[in-house]
Amino acid sequence: MSRIVGVEGSGGAEGGVARFQTGYEWTVLAVLGLAFTLVSLVDVGLTFYPVSFGSPEWEFLTATAVMNNLPLAVVGIGLMAGAGMARQSKPLAGAASLLAGLLGIVVLLLAVLFVKNLGVARSSVTDPVAGQGMNEVIVRTSVELVAYLAALGWMAVRGRGG
Repeated sequence: MSRIVGVEGSGGAEGGVARFQTGYEWTVLAVLGLAFTLVSLVDVGLTFYPVSFGSPEWEFLTATAVMNNLPLAVVGIGLMAGAGMARQSKPLAGAASLLAGLLGIVVLLLAVLFVKNLGVARSSVTDPVAGQGMNEVIVRTSVELVAYLAALGWMAVRGRGG
């Protein structure tokens, strides 16, 4: 079903060009968002293999690697949430909200691993040049943790209609 959402031009309705909105554009964004999310989450899942919880090096490197691989998933969830809200599709917005909430919990758990292993990571680097690189990794990952938690928390709440 098409509907006119606006008229462009300077001559009013008579001299303007009508723009139509079919709803199909939101479907495209939702499917694209789902594809982004799935590809990214597979990549994130593979980051955990082979599992080595208890190893400070593995925990720290896994937390930083997952943070580096999350942008596509967050964008994908955002596209699905936006499409769901625009189409007023409660199932789509709810699914995006649920995904955002679950991913937010994973990010929160990774934040705990990251902070827990900061001391070991810093003390393992003795070279000043490598130390500068480690500081950059720590700052970047810290910013990513805060940004992802804020974005995912917001999407989890807004997608549910809050």
